[in-house]
Amino acid sequence: MVTKIMVAEDNTSVFSCYQNFLSKDKTIEFIGHASDGDSAVEMYKRKNPDLMLLDLRLPKKNGLEILNELTNY
Repeated sequence: MVTKIMVAEDNTSVFSCYQNFLSKDKTIEFIGHASDGDSAVEMYKRKNPDLMLLDLRLPKKNGLEILNELTNY
């Protein structure tokens, strides 16, 4: 079974680390990257990942606001 993962991270260096690490595991499918909170919520709803790596400090909406919104989704 493949695990679909998206990343919500505005720091390009941190995102690159995640991407490099995730690409080594063949059971993981990287399905997207959002660099702000609004994009993260929209992408999550559209792509329905199994797991989201979520930065707590993002532009537009912080990670806690995103969690709250998606909990009620």
